[in-house]
Amino acid sequence: MARRLFGVVAAIALASGAMFALVGPASAQVTSTLTILKNVSGVVPSGTVFAVQVSCTSAPSSQTVWFDETGHASDSTGHQISGNVIDVGATNTCTVSETYSGGASSITYACAEGSDSPDTNCTQDNQVEYTGASGNSATITVTNTFETTTTSTTTTTLAPAVTTLPPVTTTTLAPKPAPVPVVAPAHFTG
Repeated sequence: MARRLFGVVAAIALASGAMFALVGPASAQVTSTLTILKNVSGVVPSGTVFAVQVSCTSAPSSQTVWFDETGHASDSTGHQISGNVIDVGATNTCTVSETYSGGASSITYACAEGSDSPDTNCTQDNQVEYTGASGNSATITVTNTFETTTTSTTTTTLAPAVTTLPPVTTTTLAPKPAPVPVVAPAHFTG
């Protein structure tokens, strides 16, 4: 009888364990997400790393997303990663601001609500509000524009050097008298 009871208890324990294994952990809940994208226009200095800060009204309160010079998600040193999606919970308001622009001449933001996300609302170009159930999404794109600098060549032509000489003065001399023949008396020596 004890063996039988042990077998039944073991079977129940195995069945219960299998059931919990299929359900999964209780912490695997669906949250809403915010995707940050980066566009760059113009010539970006080599090695530039952009920093975009995401500040939310509830957890996570603040995170930084990094991008390399091509606009690909990266770590803070510019090595590419795939981490440009942030879990923001069900009810939250998140604002995106670029804290390091790499010297861009202009920065613009564009917010887009997910197509199947009725509980998201882009309240500004760089801000999204999540108002309801989890599972909603939004995307904010940060665009940096770098002006192309043109180098102009200036040619300077120098005029030939001009030397001014003092005016020439001429002095007129009185004419020399014509030579006078010398007449001397003859001397005879003898």
